[in-house]
Amino acid sequence: MDTFWESTKKREGMVRRKRLGVVVGLLMLGLIVTVTPIGAEHQESVSICEVDDAGALPGSPFYFVKDWERTMRLWLASNKWEKAELSLAYAGQDALAIHALCDREEYILGGKQCGEFWRQFQRTLAWTEAAKHEGRDIAELLVKVKHDHLCQQRVLAATLENVPEWAREGVLIAIENSSSALESFIEAVQGEQEMERFREELNMQFGNVNEETQVWIQERLGTATKETTEHVAGTTSIPAPKVLTSVNQQPHISTLTADVDWLAPEASCRIECRAEDADGDGLTYEWSAKKGDIRGTGAFITWTAPKKEGSYDVAVAVSDGQGSEVVESLTIDVILPDPPAIDDLILTPRHPRYFIEQSSGECVILEERSCEIECVAEDDEGLSYDWEAEAGDISGTGPVVVWTAPSSKGRVTVTVTVCDGWGQSDTESVVFRVSTCAQCFV
Repeated sequence: MDTFWESTKKREGMVRRKRLGVVVGLLMLGLIVTVTPIGAEHQESVSICEVDDAGALPGSPFYFVKDWERTMRLWLASNKWEKAELSLAYAGQDALAIHALCDREEYILGGKQCGEFWRQFQRTLAWTEAAKHEGRDIAELLVKVKHDHLCQQRVLAATLENVPEWAREGVLIAIENSSSALESFIEAVQGEQEMERFREELNMQFGNVNEETQVWIQERLGTATKETTEHVAGTTSIPAPKVLTSVNQQPHISTLTADVDWLAPEASCRIECRAEDADGDGLTYEWSAKKGDIRGTGAFITWTAPKKEGSYDVAVAVSDGQGSEVVESLTIDVILPDPPAIDDLILTPRHPRYFIEQSSGECVILEERSCEIECVAEDDEGLSYDWEAEAGDISGTGPVVVWTAPSSKGRVTVTVTVCDGWGQSDTESVVFRVSTCAQCFV
């Protein structure tokens, strides 16, 4: 008969095996849903570059597994480049899902999927921008984004050709928003000429659809010619497009500023990000910097510079909680200030009768008499003063001290060294000749 402890161990083993079975089951289910899209077995074979499967479609009882798998893969991605590629692939899947849903005449679900496509493509550009701010050369990644986007637009254009008039708006907005966002990104990164070249390639993707569909798309993208519009308008009536306000818009960063032009090593500054969201969504701010320390959250933070000189980037990612994010960075120069410089040493004798300042710069003072010495330095804030005398006594600290002559005659040098917080310094001295003859001063 098993003892109490043996029974307990057996029960714990059974619980662990059940938990492991649940995890494995979920992973297998995710794999099945990803490999074999439920409810889409009879859809036309369409692919977008490396993506040839829409996965589970909205309305499927297993659609949540697809969403869970996407979240996990993004969480496990090791860097922003990989996250951008994953988001791009998800946008491709969503474009295929739009095509499949409209092919099955599920136009309302197709319209909702247009919003998901736009969100995934926004994330693609946001992660690409974040990879750029990490210092990576994103040229190769941007080539892939352009290529996949052209394929996505070709599929969406073919979908638009076969949907009823009332269902066109969602597809048109997905085409317009994603293309306009990518064109703006290309112009910002590679220049206007490269953007115009991409726009020409984009227009070529719509050659496989009828003229009416081409005009609908070109009018949205601002590339339609008057002749083309008039030609199509003469044969068919094209109603003015309706504005769909349910598509989420990307946040906009209006300013990103620091309260200083430059910083000394280990000094701090305040950085402010002003952003807005056209949809009125609440915004969150995620700050990052490769060097230095960040304190604070929200739209205002304090950044403390590292010990070494250089130019450092402080980046902020502003998210609207609806899947849209925009990233911007600010470069701050960390520079050592000019070293301290001593302008003058001002001498004020406590007993002027027994003090003579000679033209040679040497001062004669009677034994055991005192003299106040003030060190005048440029930009004295944060400076330290180190006083030394070969003989006699020094009282006080800082820029003003009192030196008392010894009781024996001779020459005495009093020296002050001024230092800043970064090891830079300047030194100045004054020479006293101590006399023991009081009558010599009469």
